[in-house]
Amino acid sequence: MRLKHKMWLNLAIDTDLKDLVYGPAETERLIQTDAFDQWDGAKINLADGDNADLSLAGITNVKGVYLQIDGDAKVKLNGSSDAIQLRRYATTTGIVCKLMLEADITAINVENPSGSGAAMSGHFIAWGSSS
Repeated sequence: MRLKHKMWLNLAIDTDLKDLVYGPAETERLIQTDAFDQWDGAKINLADGDNADLSLAGITNVKGVYLQIDGDAKVKLNGSSDAIQLRRYATTTGIVCKLMLEADITAINVENPSGSGAAMSGHFIAWGSSS
């Protein structure tokens, strides 16, 4: 399996992105890894107040995850009681939260906080190696 991703950050003082604080030249990075031979992924559907443990059963050593969900979800890693709070920047249809982590991961729990008033849906993919 080849994992290839390119990340960059454009941060500007103005909304036209003309007065850049950081731009592609300073932050663009292409990362390519060929050491992963296992992956798993699925769709996620959570009712208001629900949570789910994401399936990592097909991966011996999870090294990363990409999660995309259409609500302000809470994500807990490796059995922690502390959550990463994902927040959309707007409630417009089509706006989603995205989380990408490259780390040793043993468990991922995604929660739709009680009182959100809406179901959430999305998907995830996790990758790793058999050794």
